[in-house]
Amino acid sequence: MPATKSPRDPNVRGWLATRALQSGRYGEAAAHLDALLTVAPAQRAQLLKLVAELAQAPEFADALADHLVAQPLWRDPILRAASASGLPGAADNLHGALRARGGLDPAESARWIEGMLREGRWGSAYARWASGLDAAPERLPVPWNGDFGRAPSSQGFDWRVRRTPGVLFDRIDAGGGRHAARLRFLGRPVARPGLEVPLLLGPGEHVLRLRARTLGLRSDQGLEWTLTCSDGRRRIASGARVREAREWIALSLAFTVPAGEGCEGQWLRLVNPAPRGVAQTLRGELHLADVSIGD
Repeated sequence: MPATKSPRDPNVRGWLATRALQSGRYGEAAAHLDALLTVAPAQRAQLLKLVAELAQAPEFADALADHLVAQPLWRDPILRAASASGLPGAADNLHGALRARGGLDPAESARWIEGMLREGRWGSAYARWASGLDAAPERLPVPWNGDFGRAPSSQGFDWRVRRTPGVLFDRIDAGGGRHAARLRFLGRPVARPGLEVPLLLGPGEHVLRLRARTLGLRSDQGLEWTLTCSDGRRRIASGARVREAREWIALSLAFTVPAGEGCEGQWLRLVNPAPRGVAQTLRGELHLADVSIGD
């Protein structure tokens, strides 16, 4: 075999990869392309682009996934190239084939789903995310993990906890075996406390419901929730504000999701409605529990 005699010759590897592709021997082609990424560094960017383009064909993506399961050196760059290619079929075929083989780790799955969200493919992102949940119920609650029974993963359609100066997040016991989110504010101006969750709600009327309480909360206008379309341009609603509540109180916010492009998905975010600057300084604690959205 030429590759055995000259394993580091880019011309030999390239010839063999081309022959294998032309003959439909995709597993063999994937191995040669992987080797080329090592022996032809000057061509690496072009090769990664080529691999991503080839992965649009399910047959090649399946063969490449068989190769990547063995954790070769260039596995991560290949997956990243497929995700960044702007070719949804390439990323979906390759990541889906790896998941089917049990070879997609949580970080790779999260990156795949994030790519779909950025591309505006919220329905596809939700389907892939939900299918990867362990023992998911037939009907998923909205939002997922609204009872904070699990530590937020900051992935998929779970709560996102963004690192925010002046804010600490953890979970606490809310009594009766239930949990709550706790946000502790350290006396700094905060526009967004960093708690948010993506949603996939259909057009029409919905109601946000939750429970909240405060502990020594000092704020100019309290904190409230906002809902925006996934395009980032349209605000759907804001409200369910809490300023001081030493005991648990029930809050609700009715809203209507508009029909049309740009609002296939939505973001639910906790925000500080006070004017920017010193007025947004927050101290004390806010506890949140039993967040749900229904009709």
